[in-house]
Amino acid sequence: MAGNFNYFRIEAAADSELFGASLSVDFNSAIAMPQGLDLEWTNVVETGYEAVHGAWQKVARQWMLKEAATGLGLAFPLQSRADLLHAFESMECWPEYKALAARAAANLAEHGFATRESWQLKHWGTEGNAEGSMVEADNGGTVAWFIANQCPTPVLKAWSRLNPGIDFHVTYADDQLRGGKRFTVRDGGIGQQASLQRDEREALVHAFASRRARIR
Repeated sequence: MAGNFNYFRIEAAADSELFGASLSVDFNSAIAMPQGLDLEWTNVVETGYEAVHGAWQKVARQWMLKEAATGLGLAFPLQSRADLLHAFESMECWPEYKALAARAAANLAEHGFATRESWQLKHWGTEGNAEGSMVEADNGGTVAWFIANQCPTPVLKAWSRLNPGIDFHVTYADDQLRGGKRFTVRDGGIGQQASLQRDEREALVHAFASRRARIR
């Protein structure tokens, strides 16, 4: 994961399987993402979708279509969606673009989101699933460690609702040690938050790194 992410530690008197299977953290264990949405908004997906369903003019100027357009005697940039698709369909790569465009359109119709990123941001509070995760037993409870771009607040609330009456103690710090917080989640509600001091942020990041080193 590139820069601007956060290290998380969650401690709770909860079963380790709450956070995910095989002693790892999976946000789907709290709020399951529809399987069809496991599609990334790549350049191929965007180009195919815009060509077939969206703003075709954005694709009509792409240089990858120039040779196909010229070979078919079409003006370039392409002048209509029909011309664009005619040129596109003559290219060897078209089946891939077409299939991904159809999948994105189906997702949008069924789920309101074409690909996973915007769904995750709305339902999990962050783009992407947990990374670098570990789950371990500690003094009769469970401690989960993971990395995420932003604080997955909806996920934390959902986990706590699955274990009513249990406190989930959350601590996190960003990868640049510029900030971090500590708070408790209980029955879907978030308690008062406190900022971490520099030495506390350093200790959290060091503890995370030490555990990752042990399991490699």
